[in-house]
Amino acid sequence: MPKIPGVNHLDAVKALKKAGFRILRQGKHIVMSDGVRIVTIPRHNPVNSFTMGGIATPVLAWNNSKNFSDTAPSNKSLNWSANSGLRIARLS
Repeated sequence: MPKIPGVNHLDAVKALKKAGFRILRQGKHIVMSDGVRIVTIPRHNPVNSFTMGGIATPVLAWNNSKNFSDTAPSNKSLNWSANSGLRIARLS
């Protein structure tokens, strides 16, 4: 089975900026927020494609639910972590 190529972390930041996120802080990781959620992106190239999938899936799922209903997801906080240490949290 062929390897899935990784994603440049700067491309991920650009895509999240288009989705309404802004950079809160930078270090070994880039922490971004849209005022509702916090997304942490590892700052190395390439970022593993499965790690990026873990970052993008909850963000896209929340954006799709926001577009189809006026209410936010019912859970107060969504904390999800993987081996890479990424974290997505809902602020409120």
